[in-house]
Amino acid sequence: MHFKDLTNALGVAAALCALISPPAMASQLAEDASAGVVYSYASITPESDDGTLSLESFTAQINELADDDYRVIALPDLITDGTLPRRSVALSFDQIDRTFFETIAPLLLEKNLPFTIFVSPGQFEDPLWDDLRKLASNPLVTLGLSAYGTGRASERSPAQLTEDLNRVRAKFREELGADARYFAYPHGEWTPAYRDLIDRQGFAAAFSRNSGVIYSGADRLSLPRFTMTEDVADLDRLRMTSQALPFPVRDLEPASMLLEANPPFPGFTVAAGISASDLEKLTCFASGLGELKVQRLGNNRIEIRFPRGFDDTRGRVNCTLPVPGADDPHDIRWRWLGFLYTIPPSLVAESQ
Repeated sequence: MHFKDLTNALGVAAALCALISPPAMASQLAEDASAGVVYSYASITPESDDGTLSLESFTAQINELADDDYRVIALPDLITDGTLPRRSVALSFDQIDRTFFETIAPLLLEKNLPFTIFVSPGQFEDPLWDDLRKLASNPLVTLGLSAYGTGRASERSPAQLTEDLNRVRAKFREELGADARYFAYPHGEWTPAYRDLIDRQGFAAAFSRNSGVIYSGADRLSLPRFTMTEDVADLDRLRMTSQALPFPVRDLEPASMLLEANPPFPGFTVAAGISASDLEKLTCFASGLGELKVQRLGNNRIEIRFPRGFDDTRGRVNCTLPVPGADDPHDIRWRWLGFLYTIPPSLVAESQ
């Protein structure tokens, strides 16, 4: 099961749950009041290709999000601890080119939608800096930082990561006369050491690319974002993820997304407010592997078991839990917890 199939499976599960009459009422959490979702856009091209999003699909999403049913807000406003309306979302962009300035940004500004650009200085030639400076003066635009180039964090030592971060901060300050408060891990990859480096450098928040929901109390230095590529860009998925709910957990294993074993042996302790009866509805899917076995230890400890290892150097796991609405039990929302793993090539080879 690939990422598209994984998402389709969740959509089918949503439809089946909506047909149950009436669903049992699920636990409500205090974190639900502050739920918000961030979407991560990378390459947007006239025609979609592997890992990209077509301009047609992107435009359809923006037209959908401009509807009054959604509240598209600036990233700094979404990650505050206050109460947020249902379907509060923020838009972020990780790869910036001429098409972005000529087509993407004008569309967003025309719709009066705020957005965040995570700047990778190695992508920029001098004319693009001029365009970025002009765009940065618009109050709808927030600027953040990423790594200098597109290299993978998992291939760099702590000293190299520090050198890279100092370089991007200096270049950003030189070109824009300010410091960035927000950071996006390159390719969404982070480790505890990388997170600690971002913390020491004083960033207010940092973002990965694992699927999930931001809420008051979430770790501000490893925040999730839903990645938007063509295989997961349909509007039904957008409508489902835009109103997803937090899935608070602690004691997460493995502690790093850079795996030391393939398959991994994920485990986590669920927030006490989620009951044992709720957890009976928990399902987890892995890219390329389909539905995974979920074991509950005691009332709220979950462990996930794989049939075999990932066959690629990137792997995703999404765990979801249906939550019927308090006023309408057929109004199903989903608690969403996602994991993004980096698998060393040697471990991929061993799993074959």
